[in-house]
Amino acid sequence: MISTSFFFFLFGLSACEETPNKVNPTSNISSHSVENATRRLLQPDTNVEATCLEVCGFEARGTVYANCIDDGEDQQDCGRSARSWYRECLESRCDQAAIDLDNCRTSCRIDKKEEKDNCNFADDKQTCLKEVRSSIHSCIDTCQ
Repeated sequence: MISTSFFFFLFGLSACEETPNKVNPTSNISSHSVENATRRLLQPDTNVEATCLEVCGFEARGTVYANCIDDGEDQQDCGRSARSWYRECLESRCDQAAIDLDNCRTSCRIDKKEEKDNCNFADDKQTCLKEVRSSIHSCIDTCQ
């Protein structure tokens, strides 16, 4: 069973929107790299430009998180490591708009954490979680 923290980690990384700072996902946008990591980027169509935010997300999932899981580490620990790496990537490679967008999305998820945790005590846990996810998505939609 996938933990809810893992779900929110993946959601946070996969909910990328375009920002003005675009880069080609196959380009070398920085000398910043993950030491001793094999790059396994999960890339969209290479004919489409990815945003800096998306490139950091691809690398966090496809390299940091995947290698951590391959090494037999705990999903939540891998998620935290990848999220930390993702944030460092944003701060070192991307513009302020990408950082602000990530801050907004993160706030949306954090603000609903208690509500999500309370779903464990709800009569219909799945419906409760669905409603919380919907609320998070609505909040994230306002981050654009």
